[in-house]
Amino acid sequence: MQRTNRTRLIACMFGLTLLPLAAHAGEVQQREATQQHRIAQGIHSGQITAGGANHLEHREQRINQSRRSGLRANGGHLTARQYHHLNQRQAKLSRRIYIDKHNRATQPGVPRQ
Repeated sequence: MQRTNRTRLIACMFGLTLLPLAAHAGEVQQREATQQHRIAQGIHSGQITAGGANHLEHREQRINQSRRSGLRANGGHLTARQYHHLNQRQAKLSRRIYIDKHNRATQPGVPRQ
């Protein structure tokens, strides 16, 4: 009985150590989706020009390629260092989206909303 409880406790503790890794993956994907939505909204409203959109999309593709290669290299997981680097790149992209949406450049022919 005591051994069973100890085994359950160890299994539970091991499971809890894996939760942050799963949270990282979901957090990265959620952030990508949010940024994609912000880019699309900026294009639709005319706040982001065609050239700006192409630049942002290209940067987003490079981040996605980096994430995929990190996942392939580590059996479907990102190391803490890779996650940190990926998070920094996404933060820079987020700032760039904000700047492009608020730089007063507009796409010709698209009325501002």
